[in-house]
Amino acid sequence: MKVCIITGTPVDSILKRDSGGALRIHFIAKYLSKKVKRITIVAQSDQFRLERFDNVTIIGVPIPSLLLRFTKKFFLRKFLETTVLDYAIYFILEANPSFLNISRSLIKCSDAVIIAGSRFQILPIIYSKMHRKIVVFDLFGSSLLLLTRKFGELLRIPFRMLRLIICSIGELITAKLSDYVVVSSPQDKFALIKLMGKEPTRVHIIPDGVDLSFMQHLEHYETLAKEIRQKTFLEKKMLISFIGNLRSIPNVYAVKEIIDRIIPSLRSKYSNLRFHFLVIGPYKFLPRRFLKCSHVTFTGYVEDPIPYLMASDICVAPLTQGTGTKTKVILYMACGKPIITTSIGAEGLGLDHGKDAIVCEVERMADYIAKLAFDKNLRQALGKAAKTKAKDFDWVKRADHFYALLKDIVKYQGEENP
Repeated sequence: MKVCIITGTPVDSILKRDSGGALRIHFIAKYLSKKVKRITIVAQSDQFRLERFDNVTIIGVPIPSLLLRFTKKFFLRKFLETTVLDYAIYFILEANPSFLNISRSLIKCSDAVIIAGSRFQILPIIYSKMHRKIVVFDLFGSSLLLLTRKFGELLRIPFRMLRLIICSIGELITAKLSDYVVVSSPQDKFALIKLMGKEPTRVHIIPDGVDLSFMQHLEHYETLAKEIRQKTFLEKKMLISFIGNLRSIPNVYAVKEIIDRIIPSLRSKYSNLRFHFLVIGPYKFLPRRFLKCSHVTFTGYVEDPIPYLMASDICVAPLTQGTGTKTKVILYMACGKPIITTSIGAEGLGLDHGKDAIVCEVERMADYIAKLAFDKNLRQALGKAAKTKAKDFDWVKRADHFYALLKDIVKYQGEENP
């Protein structure tokens, strides 16, 4: 079987695995490549590039520089919201002849086409249909579901609401045109079936996962974790970590919750608790006042976040918005750390409150942080349970599930179109 993945996610992001979507593309492709004859990714880049990792080929296609400069200038000056730029780039990418020509060439010689995360790749789907190729839309969280969940709040942020409406329209069209849709949580499946009218048999749940290969080097990571604690002079403080791509609006709001609500609550109610927060991820798009908080250290981009998580006492995910499963929470689980998250952060993971993790509203997080800080046995019990559950989320199993799906639908298509 030959598989082509078409995405608007940048090549560097896929190679660095610096976001949930990039992680999913990277590891699904990596482990699918061990089962299929060929797997190729067509992605966004700043120049024409040909990269390889494992048995996966990535073709990077540049966006015309004049269009890109105009888009950056227009969107950043007019609307002051950097994440909008990503969606504008998808539209430009869609109209890029080089991108379309490369995609069309690969589609012709592929058995299945995966539209990964990008909600605006309409023309590649049309080409796939013309050549009778199977199209699978791998959706990284539903914009339509987020729009319906947060409609009241979004009325106060009109431009962001407009962006979500545009994304939802693209999502609707892409889902309708695709033969099958893959989502990462039951809630996203509900959105596609009830809100978009997709047939239940055409929607499959394949949650996000975690690369468990690091467990073979635990002693090495534990040594690195001790060094991090020593270098940051945090040996005697309760270290609480949050990881995320800080260009993502849900993650920015999570950091806002930490700084504006959780830290003040800890300081006022638990003055005897010595604590410090570690926020792992690029932070140059964050408001300056966030960076001035004395109780938070921002690491910036790190190639391997595992030593930082291993150095932590507690991991949090105070997410108040977003859809799909959260790769950060699965990574916390794999590192064996006690987790405090909201119901949105726990979505699709099957976490039992009080057993696998603490699942609560943001208002109660400070109390639970203090409770865990003063109860080492509870921290250990939650971490052990989370680590055991993480084995169910191995990317190898996720890729096996994806391969089984592709194999079945390609076989079915062959029987329908002999």
